[in-house]
Amino acid sequence: PRPDQPTAQWLPRLVRDQRGAIAIQTVLLLGVLLGFAALGLEISMLFAQERRMQGAADAAVVSARTLGRTQSQATIEAIALAGSLGFRNGQDTVKVTYSSPPTIGNYDLSAGEVTIEKTFPARLLAPFSSGPITVKVRSIASLQSASPGCLLALNPTAANAVVIRNNSAISNNSCELVANSTSSSALYVENKSDVLGPIYLVGGIVRQNNTVVTGTPQVINGGAPVDDPYAQVTLPTNQQTCKSGTVSGTQTLTAGYFCNGITIANNSRLTLGPGVYFIDSVFSVGRNATITGTGGVTLLFNSAPSVTIANGVTITLTAPLSGPTAGMAIATQRTIVNSTFAINNNATVVVEGAIYLPGWIISVSGQVITAGANCTQMIADKLDLGSNISLKTDCAGTAVKPIGRSKPVLVR
Repeated sequence: PRPDQPTAQWLPRLVRDQRGAIAIQTVLLLGVLLGFAALGLEISMLFAQERRMQGAADAAVVSARTLGRTQSQATIEAIALAGSLGFRNGQDTVKVTYSSPPTIGNYDLSAGEVTIEKTFPARLLAPFSSGPITVKVRSIASLQSASPGCLLALNPTAANAVVIRNNSAISNNSCELVANSTSSSALYVENKSDVLGPIYLVGGIVRQNNTVVTGTPQVINGGAPVDDPYAQVTLPTNQQTCKSGTVSGTQTLTAGYFCNGITIANNSRLTLGPGVYFIDSVFSVGRNATITGTGGVTLLFNSAPSVTIANGVTITLTAPLSGPTAGMAIATQRTIVNSTFAINNNATVVVEGAIYLPGWIISVSGQVITAGANCTQMIADKLDLGSNISLKTDCAGTAVKPIGRSKPVLVR
């Protein structure tokens, strides 16, 4: 206004101008607020999609890592389950992958990983992004043991995969007896025999007269088989020159390749140095002989041997804590099948570790003593037990891999 202009002339116009400016500012501010609201909504939608993807990945990896699935089966299951939850691999920019072991972290083959990726267009976020936005989620599940086991028969279909002979007692109070066979007689318990600890049977049980089966849990016709805990272990092969394994009197052997086997005369005393003993041809232990190998020893049957363990033998072995045979005191190459490892006739066998003979029958009979070890496993195609066997699975501080029903648990 001019100094000589009456107030009544310029004041109404000033008010109108200010109102107009306020209206313009309000509209501009409202537009900014709406823009931020839309931007926030788009970000919220991306977060919501990420949560959906994470939930799908969690469900997929738990289902994929279920017991008994091969890598191929687990991959198929993970992709199928993610697809059923709205994320179909190869469609609408979605990519679903399964890996075992996981691609990150310090995990072994007991763990699996599912990743889901999806690309979204950057609409309102375009000024803040150089291109489309890719969201990637990851879930890792690992098998965790639900119960410890010490006796495992791997045969999937055989009748009498585990036999408890007349008047025998299996004292497995702290560990399960497990049979993977689907047969209705996966476990056969003969007259006056006892199983004094928990059992887990994929199939069923046949009990003759006056048998006792105690311990909990007792799972019969239980469904999923128990994994071979050493199935993924690559056993070493021999690359050494042949050594003599003929033992008489008091003698010490060092680890190596015994192309003609190991033969121990009656009443001999053999000490084994640490390492892997590759044994071909024969493994024969004479009457009242003693074998001691407590520094980390594996007897590895390198070809189909003739095994003889005579009366009154004492075998004391401790499995290695590291190396390719860690946790295994007695083992076999997996190509060797249909052999029998028989321990009988008042023998004493104190093994800290696994007797791992997946294609064999382990037969124990004749008042064999197995007590004295804190961590013993017997894993074979079939088990034929005719003695009073006592087993424990207090395996802390060893390299023994646990036997037992496992369940997938999310760990990341």
